[in-house]
Amino acid sequence: MNEQSCNCNKEKHHTKKQRILNIIRLTCALILVILSYSLNAFLYPKLTDSQKIIFNAIIISLTVICYLFLTYDLFIKAFKNIKKKKIFTDVTLTLIATIAALAIKAFEEAILIIFFYQIGEILEHYATDKSQKEVEKLINSTKLVCHLKQNNSFIDTDPKNIKIGDIIEIRPNEKIPIDGVIIDGESYLDLSILNGESLPVFVYKDSKVLSGSMNKDNNFLMKVTKTFDESTLTKIIELVKNEESKKSNSEKFISKFAKYYTPCVLVLAILYFFIPFAVHQFVFDNQALNYLKGSINILLISCPCSLVISVPLTFFISIGKLSKIGVLVKGSYNIETLNKCDVFAFDKTGTLTKGEFEITNNVQEKFLIISASLEQKFTHPIATSIKKMVDETKLLEPSIVTNFPGKGIEGTIDNITYRIGEKSFTSFDKIKIPQVEQTGKVIYLTDITNKEFLCYFVIKDTIKESSYQAINTLNNKKIHTIMLSGDKQSIANEIGDELKISEVYGELMPEDKLEKISNLQKEKHKVCYIGDGVNDSPSLLRADVGISMGKLGSDVAKESAPVVILNDNLNTIIKAKTFSKKTMFIVYENIIFILLVKLTVMILTLPIFPFQAQEYWMIVSVSSDVGLLILSILNSARLFLKKYD
Repeated sequence: MNEQSCNCNKEKHHTKKQRILNIIRLTCALILVILSYSLNAFLYPKLTDSQKIIFNAIIISLTVICYLFLTYDLFIKAFKNIKKKKIFTDVTLTLIATIAALAIKAFEEAILIIFFYQIGEILEHYATDKSQKEVEKLINSTKLVCHLKQNNSFIDTDPKNIKIGDIIEIRPNEKIPIDGVIIDGESYLDLSILNGESLPVFVYKDSKVLSGSMNKDNNFLMKVTKTFDESTLTKIIELVKNEESKKSNSEKFISKFAKYYTPCVLVLAILYFFIPFAVHQFVFDNQALNYLKGSINILLISCPCSLVISVPLTFFISIGKLSKIGVLVKGSYNIETLNKCDVFAFDKTGTLTKGEFEITNNVQEKFLIISASLEQKFTHPIATSIKKMVDETKLLEPSIVTNFPGKGIEGTIDNITYRIGEKSFTSFDKIKIPQVEQTGKVIYLTDITNKEFLCYFVIKDTIKESSYQAINTLNNKKIHTIMLSGDKQSIANEIGDELKISEVYGELMPEDKLEKISNLQKEKHKVCYIGDGVNDSPSLLRADVGISMGKLGSDVAKESAPVVILNDNLNTIIKAKTFSKKTMFIVYENIIFILLVKLTVMILTLPIFPFQAQEYWMIVSVSSDVGLLILSILNSARLFLKKYD
């Protein structure tokens, strides 16, 4: 844990240093450009020839130093890309264009191009970092702790220090940190974050328990049967790390675009010079020099600084807008991909359902009062679901209450003895209990004294209101919906039928969910997976876009998911999907507009025109790109006016 904390602090320190360095670099570049333009306009004409030589030497030296200061990281990046056989990138085109500009003494233009490029990169990183920090705030800072028994006392220690055979205590509302077997006590465990099982599981002496489960009731002692590194929770986290490494090379939108844009521009620039040069029998005269300048002009005009600003800026605005409705997006890639998703796969417990148990059938108030009175001193989930149906002031005081672990409770109220619990437990002394066909948990209340069946309770994890609306909207948009649940198939089917989900799969382990998602991706589907538990974390990473429910979700799910929904309202996901479409529309709008204008300017600078615009190529190239930059920024700003619905 200490090592991870240390690495995290180092990374934050590095990021802070990098930001300060970027501010210094951009400030130096801006000062140099303003100074150079000003001195050339006002001072240079007044200088003597010898003074002009010294002046030019100073400007060239400052420009080269500033250029290297601005681009050293880009050269490193380009070299790494080439080693990975990624030659045609936005970095490659930017460096080639700026080096060409320096070669023909267009110093200010070269610096400006790099200046705008670096601003685009900063915007992209800032938006992603901001989302990541918001997610970190959500994650519970409490670490897993083991209460290790030593003699007659307990010492809190890191699970990594625990050995097989050690005795540890698990307390109410704590996660089990390591696998083991109960040696004393009993309780109810919530396994939903591990396997999606909605109903709590009763455990007692000799029961095996898994790390990551939540203790919902009593203290118990357990003997450790596995080391921390071999425990269930650790293995799931390892699955997450494996999926994360597979997904780490997701490309930014502008990088994918540059794969096609860069080679096209380079080929065009080469042909512009080479064809007339060949026609004139490869004689390098003044005319050939003009074509060479025209070729460099094409590189400058096509330089993607307006693209590398407008595209990240659009995503930056979109990420900011989405955060206001409780959607934290870790990077532009996820907005782009969410727009393309044609399959939405959902976990059940805590995602489509509330993760809380409620009585779903009608029960007479007098029976509710009797049941709640019997359960009033117990804290397991079934007792809680009954007690919240009754006003505390109406509760009765039982004279005798006996708990039969895993079976039910027997108690006496006003000289009548009642039993509440499992069918086999409550059908005492051949009391006839009707057959109840229900998919939820069914418990019964019987009057033992008078040998009567009184009522039954159907206890279920209820569906969220937003689930109905969200699934209905997706179905109307012809988007395929799937449920991938660890719960029983019968329970999953009931929820799926009620919500009208297209495909329903139950009793799935984390690796089974991964397989289902992989099969969909092999069929060329873009999959969005929505979940909240530890068991969902590998799937959140394997999917093209993973969305974690931030309010109820586990820490591991929040860390691994590229998108986090803070309010657990599934309608927010639909809003995010709609807004991603609007974002991509503006992105493509900017790209098409920029390319059309650049192509027009390239044509106008050709020597076939009588006004010979190519002589003013520096002014044309810079003004066209700066003009495009301003217009595309204004167009991107339209996202501020867009509504989410």
